[in-house]
Amino acid sequence: MLLRAGILLGLLLALLSVDRSQRDAAAERRAVALRVRTLISPEAREGRPVAVVRVQDGNGRVEIYGRQQGQWNCLSWRGAPALGEKLEQLILGLYEAQGVVLSEHPEHPQDYGLDVGAMRTVSLHGPAMKPTDPSSDLVLAIDVGAPVVGAEGCYARIRGESAIWTIDNDPGAVLGREPAGVRPVLLDQALVPANWPGASPRLKTLSVAHAGQDEFDLEMRQRELSPEQAMSGVPGFEWILEYGGSEQVASTGIATAYANHVLTAPWVDVLDPALAPSLGFETPRAQLTLYGGGPDPCRLILGGRTPSGRSAVLNTFSRLVFEIEPASEPLLFPQAEAFSADALVNPWEKPAQAVPAPFALPPK
Repeated sequence: MLLRAGILLGLLLALLSVDRSQRDAAAERRAVALRVRTLISPEAREGRPVAVVRVQDGNGRVEIYGRQQGQWNCLSWRGAPALGEKLEQLILGLYEAQGVVLSEHPEHPQDYGLDVGAMRTVSLHGPAMKPTDPSSDLVLAIDVGAPVVGAEGCYARIRGESAIWTIDNDPGAVLGREPAGVRPVLLDQALVPANWPGASPRLKTLSVAHAGQDEFDLEMRQRELSPEQAMSGVPGFEWILEYGGSEQVASTGIATAYANHVLTAPWVDVLDPALAPSLGFETPRAQLTLYGGGPDPCRLILGGRTPSGRSAVLNTFSRLVFEIEPASEPLLFPQAEAFSADALVNPWEKPAQAVPAPFALPPK
């Protein structure tokens, strides 16, 4: 009898021990799941520079951005300039993102914005990435789900795994979650791309030349201010109009508005480079040359009309041919008279169709 009782007691203690170990193991798994971690460790990305960013939406549409000679371009759409700052923000955000595992094996990932059309799969690659192979030279790939309601961050999933995370960074805020359009999201849609080094710290000189006319320059120069002028908000610079062998102080407001317009003026489309020889760039109607903080100028060359009836513009920095609306020509390639000190009209504050006749260019 005593022997039987001892055996039962031993079995009970063994069961209690097993139950405790199971509970301890479960508690440890929960603790691991709730531990704040990074998506990728510094060791895993050490020595692996990101040269390509691939973005795929939940419907399978792909955008590929590549860094070439320090500049970001869209490799999947005509080599157009991309928003480098946004891409760098995206990369840094993924590298620094921290989070916890919310669910190891969710039954309905769609509840977290995953496996739906609004999902974005973002993958970071090294320079050996092959556009036809999304797994080549891979550094990190994650599925980006819905934003977390009432907090910063989003739901995410490391590509190929089932666990859903909540992370403190939201790449979807950079990429958007709307259905993908015809054009990639992170295109730089300005004629003068933000990655032109001359735009920083400031644009210094704009030179405009029309066929058959003398070239004129708008040059920004620093000027000395009295304490009273500085206190009253007088600008510490002035624009000088150089034309026909003479100089005069230009209208500060008009010249500044023009310079700002040039740096933000959009293109309508990017053309096939093969069309360039037929668009009249050898005998341009006008040219605009920009000099700024970098060593190399950026030149916009106005050619003829494109097959769609728009105006062709060649950017010598990006080496791309763009289309602009004909009404935008006089705003990009104005006449010198627009900047005289007594000018009363600022066409860069009005719609293109309101540009008065003296600023118009003759059609080719």
